[in-house]
Amino acid sequence: MGLFSVLTAGQASVQAIDKIPELNRRENLTVNTKHWLSQLSTPDAKSPVQVKKVNLKVTKTGIEVILETNQGERLQPNTRSEGNTLILDILNSQLVLPNAQEFRSDQPVAGITSVTVTQVDGNIIRVTVIADAGVPKVELFDIPNEALIFGFTLH
Repeated sequence: MGLFSVLTAGQASVQAIDKIPELNRRENLTVNTKHWLSQLSTPDAKSPVQVKKVNLKVTKTGIEVILETNQGERLQPNTRSEGNTLILDILNSQLVLPNAQEFRSDQPVAGITSVTVTQVDGNIIRVTVIADAGVPKVELFDIPNEALIFGFTLH
């Protein structure tokens, strides 16, 4: 029989505990913890985010480029411009389209010459938007577990 101390209302009391499991009867906690961690649905932050579909939608103010993925919140673009071209490099991402190696749309709306989405290297997707004049303005929208949307407008 073991003893267990409990503090109640500022006083110490002792209670008897009839059964204390022996250490050698306990399950291997390391194995159970590894199994539990392997079951978590949270994706590994180091693994590339897979973009499985790209859509282009014409809006009242421009276009939206929609990258469909269940991890859109992890996609973080680095933006730069060159002349009339807006370039967004998305690190730690892979373009996994079912029927093509890249997405391309020519003249989707007046003022935008082309939109391309390509795999630059093993872990970088590049979104390129070329305008007739000036650099398009971009705004990001995240739909958790569905997509990352780039809204492009002209000045």
